[in-house]
Amino acid sequence: MVWVNEEKSDGVECHTLAPPSSHIDDGWCVRSCAKDYCPADICSNECRLSGGGGNATGQQQEQQLQQQQKQQHRQQEQERERLAKNSRQCHSIASPESGIEDGWCIDTCSQGSCSAEFCSLGCRALSPGAAALAPALEQQQQQRGKQQQQQEQQQIGRAHV
Repeated sequence: MVWVNEEKSDGVECHTLAPPSSHIDDGWCVRSCAKDYCPADICSNECRLSGGGGNATGQQQEQQLQQQQKQQHRQQEQERERLAKNSRQCHSIASPESGIEDGWCIDTCSQGSCSAEFCSLGCRALSPGAAALAPALEQQQQQRGKQQQQQEQQQIGRAHV
């Protein structure tokens, strides 16, 4: 299976096709393809057609690279903020005897392998790609919270009768 990065950074055509885990970013493709080393499985066709940076001069290529790095840094910061926020809502729901603690859920779910049997609903928001699902997960959490409140109120009402 080949991972394809379909996002392009702020009008820059040349971009990486490599998965994020490879740490090969758009800038690597711009620099490498400009030096006539442009692997087809790592860099987009635009990199080869343009020699890495389009018709840009060396200074323009450097500006494009800096722009790409800033965009990548912003994306990384947003991802870190999302993980930090959701990790506070993530906890183990497994029995204490299981040995599955909150940290295990945070680590496992942030890698995309989240067990509904052992980890809270908030943990699923840590999965890669969960940002698109966040509104639905938040709504489910709110509904569960309301249900729990209603059950507690019913129990209190029964206790007073």
